[in-house]
Amino acid sequence: MPPFSLDWRCHMKVKMLTSIAAEDWSYAIGETVDLDDEQAAAWIESGLAETADAEQVKKAPARKKAGDANGAEADNSTNGGTDSAE
Repeated sequence: MPPFSLDWRCHMKVKMLTSIAAEDWSYAIGETVDLDDEQAAAWIESGLAETADAEQVKKAPARKKAGDANGAEADNSTNGGTDSAE
């Protein structure tokens, strides 16, 4: 017997675009799933999934803190302009 399994397949990660389920498994929208290449290609072609590449993962931009000096200056100048116009 060989030291490795003869029952191996190439795998592809896909991101589900719709929910799909069977008796013993289910996948939700947005879930990343590891499928064999043939199944992944069929689901992508039928619109059930899309490829889940690392390039698709994007980091959210950093948010400014509420006490940020730039935000406070903008608020003060807006209020100051309104008060002086009246």
